[in-house]
Amino acid sequence: MKYLILFSVNLFLTSLVFGQSTTIGTTTYDLQTYSSSKNRIVAYSDGQISATWIGSSSLSPSFSDRGMYFNQLIDGVWGAYPTARIEGLKAGFGEIVEVDDHEIMVSNSTSSILLYKNSAPGAEDWTPTAGSGDISGSWPVAYCPAGSDDIYLVNANSTTPTELYFSKSTDGGESWAIAEYTLPFLTTDFGIGSISAEVYQIIVYGADVYVLFGTSTTDMVLLYSSDFGNPGSWGSSVIRDFPIDNYTGAIGQTTDIGGDGIADTILTNDGTHEMIIAPDGTIHIFTGAMKIYDNAPAVSGWSSSYNTAGIFYYKIGLAEMQYLDLKIDWKNDDGLNDYDLGIGVDASAYGARSFTSSPTAAIDEATGKIYLVYMMQIEYTDQFDNPAAAGAQSKSDLFGIYSLTGGDSWSNPVNLTYNAYKGIENTYPSAAERVVDGKVHVMWMEDTDPGTYFDFPSDPIHTNNIKYSAWDDERFSPYPPQANFSIEINDLGVDVEAVFTNLSIDGEIYEWNFDDGDFSNVFEPVHIFGDGSYNVCLTVTNAYGVDTHCESIINTSPPIANFSFTGEPNVLFTNLSTGGTPDSYQWNFDDGFLSTLENPNHAYTENGIYNVCLTVTNILGTSTYCSDVEINYFVAPIVDFDVAGGPVVTFTDLTSGGPTSWSWNFGDGDFSTLQNPVHTFDANGVYNVCLTATNAFGFATGCQSVTIDEYLAPVADFSFTGDPTVSFTDITTNDPTSWFWDFGDGFLSNLQNPLHTFDVEGNYNVCLTATAPGGTDEHCQTISIANSTDAPVVEFEYSFTGGMEVSFIDLSTNIPSSWIWDFGDGSISGFQNPSHIYPTTGEFTVCLTASNGSGDGFLCKQIYLSNSIENNTMEITAYPNPVSTQLFVELAVSDNISGKIFSITGESFPCNIAQNGKSIVLNTTHLPSGFYLLQLTSDKEIGIFPFEKINN
Repeated sequence: MKYLILFSVNLFLTSLVFGQSTTIGTTTYDLQTYSSSKNRIVAYSDGQISATWIGSSSLSPSFSDRGMYFNQLIDGVWGAYPTARIEGLKAGFGEIVEVDDHEIMVSNSTSSILLYKNSAPGAEDWTPTAGSGDISGSWPVAYCPAGSDDIYLVNANSTTPTELYFSKSTDGGESWAIAEYTLPFLTTDFGIGSISAEVYQIIVYGADVYVLFGTSTTDMVLLYSSDFGNPGSWGSSVIRDFPIDNYTGAIGQTTDIGGDGIADTILTNDGTHEMIIAPDGTIHIFTGAMKIYDNAPAVSGWSSSYNTAGIFYYKIGLAEMQYLDLKIDWKNDDGLNDYDLGIGVDASAYGARSFTSSPTAAIDEATGKIYLVYMMQIEYTDQFDNPAAAGAQSKSDLFGIYSLTGGDSWSNPVNLTYNAYKGIENTYPSAAERVVDGKVHVMWMEDTDPGTYFDFPSDPIHTNNIKYSAWDDERFSPYPPQANFSIEINDLGVDVEAVFTNLSIDGEIYEWNFDDGDFSNVFEPVHIFGDGSYNVCLTVTNAYGVDTHCESIINTSPPIANFSFTGEPNVLFTNLSTGGTPDSYQWNFDDGFLSTLENPNHAYTENGIYNVCLTVTNILGTSTYCSDVEINYFVAPIVDFDVAGGPVVTFTDLTSGGPTSWSWNFGDGDFSTLQNPVHTFDANGVYNVCLTATNAFGFATGCQSVTIDEYLAPVADFSFTGDPTVSFTDITTNDPTSWFWDFGDGFLSNLQNPLHTFDVEGNYNVCLTATAPGGTDEHCQTISIANSTDAPVVEFEYSFTGGMEVSFIDLSTNIPSSWIWDFGDGSISGFQNPSHIYPTTGEFTVCLTASNGSGDGFLCKQIYLSNSIENNTMEITAYPNPVSTQLFVELAVSDNISGKIFSITGESFPCNIAQNGKSIVLNTTHLPSGFYLLQLTSDKEIGIFPFEKINN
């Protein structure tokens, strides 16, 4: 008879599940931002949430259906997963902003900024604004002050960024009051050697407009305007100095700061920024921290030290950015307190960003509390379970900290998502700017592999989840797990089968104690209980604590002996006894040896047939089971194997003689040491597959011919469009794997879909050779070119703009694509229309080289900057010179006079003069010591007087 009793020994107390998240959509396009945090989520006071992301359902690298996807939470329910983009064409890298009484989606197409509006927050009737497409460039960031329809926009110019555009609309994007104004202070003249995509943020408070910019090799610059961003109103502050101006890692550059010949390691930002504003107008700035090192001047580029666990923080009033140290040794099993010991060696995911990266922030307007969310890599979560393996990349969780002191001090980091250990990657967080209903509203992308399809190595194209969570304040403090489980009992006759359902919350490690000597660390085990009473306990652990929950199971019945065995001459015996759990085991191996283990391993030394017996005993009785074990091991192996399938072939070893090792040669250059391998042949053919099997008494080899003919031969074909730049599209069938293009003009390509410009008009025989596992095929077509562009015809003009500054305007024809200016004083420029300040007067030869795909054009002109005294037409007498506080000037005329002051470098200074007839008094107290030019102008005459300013 069997008795079964199941009861709970403690109660499960329900509580709020702080870590729960909701999937609100999917995407196969996983590059959600190049750098900084995007404004992807808006939380409204009535509980409504609007969220957007870059969506696609395509599994092709072209992602032709890419665009901004949208979903909304209304009355506590998210809409169905969106399946189509908002825009009517390929787009992406967008943001959503609340504008007056509706919402605006800002994104970019190939080379212009798109704006789509809906009729009300959450509505899906998206239509383009009248100003959509008017702004050129890519990667927009936008801001709309609350309660207004003013849109402030910053974006980079197209292709490789060289400058940032600022635009402003005062009617919700229907028109542009300011369009494509190039932001100042971001040029090589200010030490900014390069511009990157999305390394900038914008925010507005009243008339004050702030733009944050910074790459890992530039200063962190805060641009600001106190006049609504109007041109000419901008200033800048460097809030984090990069110690080398115009550093790009180019050949000839190193990170030798001190000039001692030794490269230095530079702590800098990783290009991922966040900027929010408090109700009092205080700006809070966050950016990931990383290190770079360059000791190879002969090689372009630098080395990145991604494992810098910190975030830079800045607010108005600080002298410079502060470094928040966020080091956490997440897996300190070795006791070394090394926070990156278990991090994978491959840091290429997401462009080798910081160990702690992609910050996004929210502020509670009621309390002033600031929350920061960021992604951090988790130790021992790489795909190989070996962080030292080549290509090992660790997965990230989202972490959070907060400040109760307006950013003056911060809490310790807390894991918010806590599922990287399960093989889940959490990345690209975006938080609503304001805390609503006491919750921080965050969305992010959930992946299974670090990085994106566009990284190298790439994350294969697959479907990723877009997640949303509203985290209470308690989630940002350490939280222990909650252990709980339920049990379903199945009667097996003598034994019982217990199926466990894990109901625990926020656990990472699960330890089951079945109270019968067996343990498990799987999430939901199934366990067989024999006779007895068992107090089953689940202990759940996370980084913040431990919790245990127990349930009791009682079962009783006598044992029934049984066993199985495998292997020779080393035989593994497995106890299969049923009924009640035995208290003892007695094995007799029939060769003079015994064992009391439950599952013994016994080595026979001679061939023969042995009658092996197992006797099991518990309090209710004894049972014996015997079985013959035949040993026929001590001979060399006889090789045989079976073959099934193609081109994926399953090989099954049929070798006799107890082989202990196997060596397969598949005849295509690949090998295996598995007993029963599965191998994929990459092309049709006949392969001689050989197996060498070995045991203690020798080895033998057997071979078979394997024919692979399942692959279809490719049928090469392509289409094309354009003249003279032709876009070729491969339409070859039967899965080609490589392509070889001969354009008939001496140029070649191995891209699948190349873009080629023909420099000379005529007919070209273009041939595509496509190769697939089933063979090779060639297809040729004649391309007629009738619109080839000639080389540029160079022309330019120049003008003197004040002091020693000259402006140059390119007038070249035939659409040049690049320009090189030589100003004749050793300086050059690559801008189309540069300005240049000459250090001295004199005659200079200025040359412009303009280039396009058809060639170069060249033109030089002479310009003359004369000594300013020689250009005097007005008689001037001035004293004293040098001057300290006042310069007295006597004139030959009594006309109304205006004045300007320039330094010898061309910098302009205020000119405060008082005129009395032919006498003028000039106040010079505001001038620094140095040499200056005083320019006086009447209606008919101009005069220039050099003078020196000295300290009082």
